[in-house]
Amino acid sequence: MAKKKWAIDMGKYLATDKEIEANNWCLRNKIFISPRASDSSHWRIDININGRVSSSPRLYEKTEIWQKLYEFSVYYYEKYKKELGIPVS
Repeated sequence: MAKKKWAIDMGKYLATDKEIEANNWCLRNKIFISPRASDSSHWRIDININGRVSSSPRLYEKTEIWQKLYEFSVYYYEKYKKELGIPVS
């Protein structure tokens, strides 16, 4: 008998223009930030930079997973743009 899959509800979040810009910048610069299910109602965030993967130490619920993912995107966007001397709007 096949194992039953989880019914996963990841909630909804409407990202701001800045968050979308930051996320797209991260993708173009090979910084991959993604949610990973821990169980049917909790997630961790994986961050892959140059093949090195780090996972968030805490679990997030559906009410916060997307907001936190975009928060990480904005963090890396601002950090690396500042290091490169590129103005961040």
